[in-house]
Amino acid sequence: MATEKQKVVELEEKQKVIELEEKQKAVEVAQQREREFVLEKLKIQLEMQKLSQTSVKSPPVGGSYDNHSPGPSRTVPRFPSFRTEGRKPIQCYGCGTPGVIKSRCPTCKRANETITAVNCMTLSNLNSNSDPSSLIVLRIFGEKIAVCADTGASHTIAGEKLFKFLQERDIIFEKKIISLMMADGIRQTITALSAVVNLYIEGKVIPTEFLVLPEAKGNKTLLGRDFLNAAGIVLDVQGQKMVFCRKSSKTVRVLQEAFGRNSHQCVRTSRR
Repeated sequence: MATEKQKVVELEEKQKVIELEEKQKAVEVAQQREREFVLEKLKIQLEMQKLSQTSVKSPPVGGSYDNHSPGPSRTVPRFPSFRTEGRKPIQCYGCGTPGVIKSRCPTCKRANETITAVNCMTLSNLNSNSDPSSLIVLRIFGEKIAVCADTGASHTIAGEKLFKFLQERDIIFEKKIISLMMADGIRQTITALSAVVNLYIEGKVIPTEFLVLPEAKGNKTLLGRDFLNAAGIVLDVQGQKMVFCRKSSKTVRVLQEAFGRNSHQCVRTSRR
């Protein structure tokens, strides 16, 4: 009897274990189905969001928007291929290409393009020896120098180097207000420095007033018409000579100065 009871108890326990295992399997299956359902639901929601974003960005045919949309999209097609009422389609007025304006038309751009290749660039100096300055040789404080003769200048101008040279010889300059007109025709009133210096040329002594422009830097000395008239000099530019018209008809060769050379140089004169 005891053995039969033990068997019955064991069978009941086995039955309970089997029932518990079946319940656990059922719970696991239910949980798995629930997870699959949630995943499927999320996929559907993502697809719906993508569809809604696409419908907002691209307007329907005809150019009107749905009333349920949050508002008109700012990404309007730049060159619509459809016709709208009362408006002509965009086209290039240069060649007629549709959908583009002339400034962005690839056809017109290719027609106007000029293909260039720069392999070498040569920069030429503006200075030229084709029209050199006329130099007159004279003496000042025992020094023999050659300076430019300028028939376009009414007064004699002392360059920066000559100004320093005269200062070293204790020449006193006085301030003088002058009305100056440059080659561009503009007249201006400036304060210049003035001093009278004796110039020696071909045995003559010519007291000459030198004007100094304080703001001029690196300028050259110019013998103006005041000196040429006082010395009685006539320039023959083509013949590269000058003639003394008073008392004697002495002819002196005029030197030609190339640009970039020092105007204060030792020279020799030839007489006829």
